[in-house]
Amino acid sequence: SKWSLLYPSPSSLAGNNVPIAAASYSEDMFVSFALAEETLGRVPNVRKYVTNEYLHDGIRENGGVIFSKLVDMIDGTQPIR
Repeated sequence: SKWSLLYPSPSSLAGNNVPIAAASYSEDMFVSFALAEETLGRVPNVRKYVTNEYLHDGIRENGGVIFSKLVDMIDGTQPIR
């Protein structure tokens, strides 16, 4: 199926060896926060930016700030909270 190309297998996720920074919106009305946390918990090398400041549209609302924060988390210049 075409969707299998978008979503790697759990074993592929578990084998990740590159740093990842992800924004997760705790009050997202479209994405289950519990499911997002569970998924991120299966992937090594993830740095999470968890916030309730934005809903599902954080990138549209303040994309530059969020993107910069994620890049800084990977670079080690932004504290991980």
